Amino acid sequence: MANNLSDVLFGGREGDLALVESTQAGVRSFTYGELNDRVNALGRGFRSRFGGKPFRVAVLARNSADYVVIYFAAMRAGGVVVPFNWRARDEAIDFLLSDAAIDLILTDDEARHGRRPNAVRIGSAAWEALHDAGPLDPAPVGEDDIAQILYTSGSTGTPKGVPLSHAGQYWAVEEGAKLVADPASYRVLVAAPLFHMNALFNIKRTFHTGGSVVVLPGFTPAGFARAVDTFRCDWVSGVPTMIAMLARHLGDEVPRAFARVRFLFIGSAPYGDNLVASARRLFPNAEIANFYGTTEAGPTVYGRHPDGRPTPALSCGYPLIAENVRLVAADGSLVTGEGEGTLHMRTPATMTGYLNRPETSAAVLKEGWYDSRDIIRQDADGFHYFIGRADDMFISGGHNIYPAEVERVLEQHPSIEQAIVVPVPDELKHEVPAAFVVARGGAPVDEAAVKAWFIAQADPYLHPRHIFVVPEIPLAQTNKVDRSRLKAEAAARAGRRQATAA
Repeated sequence: MANNLSDVLFGGREGDLALVESTQAGVRSFTYGELNDRVNALGRGFRSRFGGKPFRVAVLARNSADYVVIYFAAMRAGGVVVPFNWRARDEAIDFLLSDAAIDLILTDDEARHGRRPNAVRIGSAAWEALHDAGPLDPAPVGEDDIAQILYTSGSTGTPKGVPLSHAGQYWAVEEGAKLVADPASYRVLVAAPLFHMNALFNIKRTFHTGGSVVVLPGFTPAGFARAVDTFRCDWVSGVPTMIAMLARHLGDEVPRAFARVRFLFIGSAPYGDNLVASARRLFPNAEIANFYGTTEAGPTVYGRHPDGRPTPALSCGYPLIAENVRLVAADGSLVTGEGEGTLHMRTPATMTGYLNRPETSAAVLKEGWYDSRDIIRQDADGFHYFIGRADDMFISGGHNIYPAEVERVLEQHPSIEQAIVVPVPDELKHEVPAAFVVARGGAPVDEAAVKAWFIAQADPYLHPRHIFVVPEIPLAQTNKVDRSRLKAEAAARAGRRQATAA
């Protein structure tokens, strides 16, 4: 038998603060005892509704305390919880509901999602009727029993369901808790969407160690800054663009409360020295960690160096468990020293296959090893660095170009705060790099001068043939950069330039 993943809620003492919800409607807070009571009540309601049979619950909602309760109650009752991107198009949600064979939908959006069959609006009379106050023992689960199904962002096609087991995710939480001293002392701010691995892992790890969580409905720079100050949060996390937006919003007016932050996780995308400098300015006393993880293989991959060597600012860290990680070079050999290769992972948290996708699963899973398609460089000390996604790589005039490689160079320019690189079609070279950049402090960006500067810093074939200055980088629904939108925009802008030049 394995631990039911909802057991992480037993990590704190009954009277200690577990969860704070901050919305425009006000603030609600819950002790561990109160949170477990709510989880038990909803879990008992699930068992009654489904008669003890297996069930799957979809959540189509913004972040909230109720979302957290649903997440753990479904698992405690023996069901599977399936968080969906509530902002996705209706046709995409129709597909996901069918693909995951959903039995019940819980939503905070009556107009869009509440009209669907088997939908219950959170806060409604039907929602209240689901609850049955009383004790509830967590459902017994085996080593392979599924706790949750998370869907990938679908950046390279239709989203894929990733079934994740109770045992595997509990292992990841336990290992993740070991990476920080005195984890129970932290108050963790969660603004990333709860349908994403990053936010869910932060919540589970915090509860398992007895800390407290502040959850926001979503991310805005002003709301994020206010929450750090109001709730005295000392552990914050975000994707690089969130940190960049926060730095631009605050400018030189950084709240004094930011000095209390002791830990900053930045993850889900590559970043460069400029972002590290901005993060250090915002959070001068925080340890900054480059957090790497995947939905398919779990969030617990890297840790500290076994010899105690400090982790370089841009490194993901040192493999937490050496036998769980390997780098595979282009010729199929394993990278054993300095070098670069595709990251393969095999841990207890790794999925056994995508939902309803046997052929896709077979393409990425070999003898339990998950091929992440992420290109990683290993230095002489064994530290790993994220270079880019193999799926993002494009070929220009016979050269492989990883956008993150170009972005890191651009962000060293004194006039550029943030850069995102995408390919645009080219008659001679098939595709060439184009860059969207955010100017540092409103400084002018001279495109010709930046190109000349870039060529002096790096291989000429990498230099962006087009540079477009924008006020901010657009985010996709997961708070990551919306590269698909930028790729289309770059092609359109480049086409207009060529037409004008002709």
